[in-house]
Amino acid sequence: MLFKNARIYQLTGDVELPEIMEEGMLNHPARDCQALEMKSLGWVNPVDLDNSEFYVHEVMGCMMIAMAINKKVLPAAVIRKAVDDRVAEIEKQEGRTVRRKERTQIKEEIVIDLMPRAFQQTKVVHAYIDKKRKLIVINTASAPEAEDLLSLMRESLGSFKVRPVQTNLMPSSILTHWVRRFNTPAGIYMENEVNLVEVGSDGADKEKIAIKNINMDNEEVTTHINAGKVVEKMRLCYQENICATLDNDMTMRRLKFLDIIQEEIFDTEADDAAARFDADMAIMTRELGQMIDDLAKSFGGLVEHQTESPEPQKLTSGAQETTTEVTRETSGDTYPPEGDDDPLYGQAVEMVRDSGKPFPSYLQRHLKVGYNRSCRLLERMEEDGIVSVMNGSGQRQVLQGAHA
Repeated sequence: MLFKNARIYQLTGDVELPEIMEEGMLNHPARDCQALEMKSLGWVNPVDLDNSEFYVHEVMGCMMIAMAINKKVLPAAVIRKAVDDRVAEIEKQEGRTVRRKERTQIKEEIVIDLMPRAFQQTKVVHAYIDKKRKLIVINTASAPEAEDLLSLMRESLGSFKVRPVQTNLMPSSILTHWVRRFNTPAGIYMENEVNLVEVGSDGADKEKIAIKNINMDNEEVTTHINAGKVVEKMRLCYQENICATLDNDMTMRRLKFLDIIQEEIFDTEADDAAARFDADMAIMTRELGQMIDDLAKSFGGLVEHQTESPEPQKLTSGAQETTTEVTRETSGDTYPPEGDDDPLYGQAVEMVRDSGKPFPSYLQRHLKVGYNRSCRLLERMEEDGIVSVMNGSGQRQVLQGAHA
């Protein structure tokens, strides 16, 4: 069971023992919506949804929980037709026009009438508490769903102190810095997808641009960055393990666990469904924990609990230079080789020919080099006629006859 999204919160209070958590959660089990209730929240067994024996499942220092959201479903078309029929009947019988306020009141009455006969849909939202890192990671991209789970936890335990994860430096500033310098820390790779935003003097967003299938060193991206736009979200890969779209609030969307992790899961023996769940959970929480650690480090570290949370700092020019030096030392580029002087050039050529993937991110991952160096290798291949020049989308192709 692997998460598809991750909204991350920091625990600012003590982490309760599983037995204490479960004692409070047992008083709030999942249940069907009542006749006039549109939504109900309650806990379910995170491993076996049909078994209410326990609500907290701990593996390797992480506690998995699961909330069921039961919602009544009333199709809009059904409500609209019922309202139209009622309005037509009134206008015919009383010979008058039904005004907007009365129409709204009719709609509310019809919804109440239909609710007992409405279908019910159930959605289960998993989350885990990382006791070591004092984080709760929720498998949803929706802020309201995450708040529903946190509110249910507060109701169950009496108190559950959390806040959205916060770093000492603004993620948007660091992500923009990475794009501007075409470089990232070791193990973090930029994919060809970014959302940019122009922020007005009043702090409000003025213009948003979504860019896909274009390398980050493309002129279009550079032009927007130089014009003052900043990164709102970016598609990143961590090591060769996970890819995700990272928002500037550290939310990870569209999580994808790559082949190395999928193979590890496949190769892990499990006798039954419960053992399979434990193995998946152990691998997933380990990898997400490491990714969160390294991203937080890149963003200046997590803000420690204080009575008043400080505002994240923007990246100053001095901080930019410091970050750049650290990046150069840790990205695998201990010197700036050029072209044929680069000892990895021959290996890079062979990899591009065999795979047909002349992409900086591909070379970054497999050669363990920084973004700048991977771009220089590709530029040299372009000069040697192995790959084409970049097209309008910032992509290159392996030229015919260049394959092995």
